[in-house]
Amino acid sequence: MAKSSSKPKMDPKQLLLNKGEYLALGIGGFALLVLLILGVMTLAQTEDPQKIAKDLTQKATSLRSRINDPNAQPTPQDLEAVQVPDWVEKGMVFKPADVRDFPVHTPLFDTVAKPDPRKERPFVVPIRQYQVDLFRGAMYSYDIITDPSTGKSLIGVMSEKKAGSHDKSKAKDIARLLASRGRVKPKKDAPQPKQPGGGFGPPGFGPPGFPPMGGPPGLPPGSGPPGLPPGGGPPGLPPGGPGDEIGGYNPYGSMGGRYDTSAQRVEKVLEYIPLEEGTLNDALSKGKVPAMTVMPLRAIIVHAEVPLKLQREEFKRALRLKDISEAARYGPVYDGFVVQRRITQINPKDGKVIVRQDWADYDFEKLYMEIIWPRKLADHIEEGYIAYFVRYDMALALPLPQIVEELGTYPEVRLPSIVETIQKLQKADEKPVQASETLKRLQGTATRRDLYKPETGRSTGAATLYGSGFTGPGTPDDAAGGTGFPPPPVGPQPPFPPAGGPMGPPGAGLPGAGGYDPSQFYAGMPKKVEIEHLLLRFIDVDVQPGFTYEYRIRLRLRNPNFNRPNDVANPADAKVEFLESPWTTLDRPITVPPESFLFAGDVSDYRKRIDEEYGKDRNVRELRELLQVKESQAVVELATWMEQVRTDSGGKREPVGAWVLAEIPTGRGEYIGRKHYIKLPLWSSVAQAYVLREIPDKVIPTRPGQKEASQPKGWMVEFSTPAILVDFEGGIFRGRVGNKDVNEEAANEMLVLRADGKLEVRKSQIDQNDPVRKKIAEMWNKWVKAAEKRQVDEGSTPGGGFSPRTPPGGSSP
Repeated sequence: MAKSSSKPKMDPKQLLLNKGEYLALGIGGFALLVLLILGVMTLAQTEDPQKIAKDLTQKATSLRSRINDPNAQPTPQDLEAVQVPDWVEKGMVFKPADVRDFPVHTPLFDTVAKPDPRKERPFVVPIRQYQVDLFRGAMYSYDIITDPSTGKSLIGVMSEKKAGSHDKSKAKDIARLLASRGRVKPKKDAPQPKQPGGGFGPPGFGPPGFPPMGGPPGLPPGSGPPGLPPGGGPPGLPPGGPGDEIGGYNPYGSMGGRYDTSAQRVEKVLEYIPLEEGTLNDALSKGKVPAMTVMPLRAIIVHAEVPLKLQREEFKRALRLKDISEAARYGPVYDGFVVQRRITQINPKDGKVIVRQDWADYDFEKLYMEIIWPRKLADHIEEGYIAYFVRYDMALALPLPQIVEELGTYPEVRLPSIVETIQKLQKADEKPVQASETLKRLQGTATRRDLYKPETGRSTGAATLYGSGFTGPGTPDDAAGGTGFPPPPVGPQPPFPPAGGPMGPPGAGLPGAGGYDPSQFYAGMPKKVEIEHLLLRFIDVDVQPGFTYEYRIRLRLRNPNFNRPNDVANPADAKVEFLESPWTTLDRPITVPPESFLFAGDVSDYRKRIDEEYGKDRNVRELRELLQVKESQAVVELATWMEQVRTDSGGKREPVGAWVLAEIPTGRGEYIGRKHYIKLPLWSSVAQAYVLREIPDKVIPTRPGQKEASQPKGWMVEFSTPAILVDFEGGIFRGRVGNKDVNEEAANEMLVLRADGKLEVRKSQIDQNDPVRKKIAEMWNKWVKAAEKRQVDEGSTPGGGFSPRTPPGGSSP
């Protein structure tokens, strides 16, 4: 058989099986050889370490010398080395993913699982929008004081019956009501925080413990602490309210003093008797009517929006309800609110903020009950469209006491959501709410200490004592022939709202049966427009000039799950009767500015006014010369908001509660201000109004053989300040210019040494056009003219029946 000439084919598999180990060793050896060659080449190229260190040292030395050389300039390489990448300056832009690019086609939750049908504890939605206002004015008041020697309450009565006849059948009711208010323990004077400063001035200047200045040097009038406006609410609302622009840092001291609730008035017909039911009832039966007076009121008023609609939406979620209308059947029912307060002050030496009282619970209800409630004659009851938002029966709004409107009005509510809703109510032709409708809705509701139930002149007795001017709207109790007086609170007051049983929608129970109907608190709501917010209001009546006040508020809400452990997921949630919202800090602190100003007066106007008032009678020549400005004097205008004026050394006082303007001639080197006669309207309990009162005492003695000397017109008021008039130019100029005798009056320029040791220049041409001064002067002149028109028949006694002597039958405290 012949052999095949073709060569056998190589089988790789067989080759690897027979020679694989040799092949692997060969490849490995070749790789090691390559690595060895590379290592030798690298080693040959490596620099000497000593050379590298030497080069680095030389470069460092060169760089150091260039840095120390003031004439050296950076090289382009240096500038390039310090360039910052663009992404550092411009920032990284991250484009968010659009959720529409990732549609979900499957359920997000397990549809098989059964949700928990039990209720949760609802979250209490806090307040959102708010406004803060500073108010100054005077409220109508009973003349109730505290005798410091005994600590008992006294009430002023008119010993001569000159008011309208009162209904003797209601005398007992009036006595019982006023006596019950008198049983309220008066507020002991809490120690005021120590204040910085001190200053200098004539003895007896200002109230003890109060600084002569209230802000950092260099701030213009109307300023508070740096960066803090004087008041207001959230961004977009105008700061403060009417009158807030009158105020600010003033280094001339607080000339008005602090209102003294223990001092008696000086009206001759007044007599002070113990505020006890028997004593007062006996006085009423003898025709001795409680005297009407005024009480200066400086207060910070806070308004805020309570989110009613948002709270109902939260009820819908937490209570597993179908819709908002069902949630509305559960309320919400609020139980008022809690306030915390913080007090600070600016140190006038270094401008730093000093914390006088850190955040602490503030019992504003107690202060209201001690200061306002016992004395007020009636309340300013909201009516119109704003009444839809006020819920007295849920302790959300303290009533505002009735005030003398010629001295100021309460700030208007400027909260955006409420203003917008009012516009909707007007367009929908919803009728405004009458005050009588508000009172009717509140009849029989249990409120905390009756503080939150507005009162009319009938309920306080003012209508009976002083006539129809204080009657106010009618109430169902009046229509039924009742007395109109609510029974005084005796013993512990019941909680608000009535507790003791489960709460639920209508039909769950009545107050007497262990529950109540939440819908009773929303009676009278409009039908065409939904009310989405309620109005919260509290009044801080214990504020003083020179301090800054901050507040935070939390709402209290009746728990709809209270006493229903079987309905809630967590049984502990049914044990809490009242729920509280998170704190809302009002981030707009409000500074109560010192209430005094100094202006350079117009000498010509002052001279002309004195000549007109005292120039007609030859017998008043001595008096005119005494009051007229001298050639060595400048005229200084002092303006202050006065709470009261002292009338004599015996501690008597008269309430004012208004801006007072006085022009006082002052010489070089003299303290600015002194005791000065001005036409000052003061309150008359007989006239029931502000009237001009003139001092009856003889200031200028009558010389033997001459006609009785005329006396200054007006009332003597202390206007002392710690500021000194160093020098002035202008005023009266007499001399020769060329060949002519010149006698003229020029504008004043005064150099004043302030209480903080700084010098200040005041110019009459500028001060007379100052907007603050013009507004004060406008209010002052309007007030004085109104008082001049009132005629008071108080007998023939000079001074209109007023005297600084002790009133007949009264006792000095």
